Amino acid sequence: MNNKRIPHTKTLNFFLMASFLVMSVLLSGCARNTPENNNNNSTTLIEEDKSSQPTENSTKNETPSEIKEDANNSTDNDTVADPEKIAYLTFDDGPSTEVTPEILKVLDEYNVKATFFVLGLKAERFPELVLQEHNNGHIVANHTYGHDEEYLYANPDNFMKDIHKAEDVLKEIIPGYDYKLIRFPQGAFQKSKAAHREVVSAAGYHYVDWNCINGDYLANTLETDKILEQIKETYNNQKKLIVLMHDATPKTTTAEALPAVIEFLQQEGYTFKTLEALTK
Repeated sequence: MNNKRIPHTKTLNFFLMASFLVMSVLLSGCARNTPENNNNNSTTLIEEDKSSQPTENSTKNETPSEIKEDANNSTDNDTVADPEKIAYLTFDDGPSTEVTPEILKVLDEYNVKATFFVLGLKAERFPELVLQEHNNGHIVANHTYGHDEEYLYANPDNFMKDIHKAEDVLKEIIPGYDYKLIRFPQGAFQKSKAAHREVVSAAGYHYVDWNCINGDYLANTLETDKILEQIKETYNNQKKLIVLMHDATPKTTTAEALPAVIEFLQQEGYTFKTLEALTK
């Protein structure tokens, strides 16, 4: 005869219910600790993503914060606060006698105004080109004197000395020059440049990066069709588009591709403006 006692039904139900409750608590605790449900991890990831900025090898699909902030504080009709789709064409590392005049011709033909981030040492060599940029209605902005990254990013003092040196050159060329718009060589977005950004802002300067590239940094003379492809791949139909290009000596195809770039952006509904809103 089997001497085992069969548990009472109520007792069995009690143990089953207790086991179910314990398991539910354990499972709910595991869910709260997964990455998908961990608010702290999500916040950290979002913050890291917000801090990232476009480089010459990748672009961020967002208008740089400096442009947004300036636009919100401006009432000028020719500012980035305009609700239309606006493209800001920018050219770095010039001027050069081989490329800059060709770019100026194209811009004049299409009645498009742009922003030139010039190097002080090149402005000294070719002051007539800097003056032509200014006289043609374009914005001449500061890209440091020598683009010497090792020197510039050794400390903020070096950076500001180079900015002021370039500014002094531009003041000699353009009467009454007092623009406060700069672009950091290789961009301002890296965490290692935080101290530089603080010093620049404290000195009253605006700095701006980009959110679209033509890819001309990939080769001295990148094929024109590839330049247009880079524009199409990175413009992402953004409302405010800041396009990075170069007018240094080897970049002849940048000028050659510029008509196609302008026409493509026009077809996409963009008008063109300078970054004048950030010059003061």
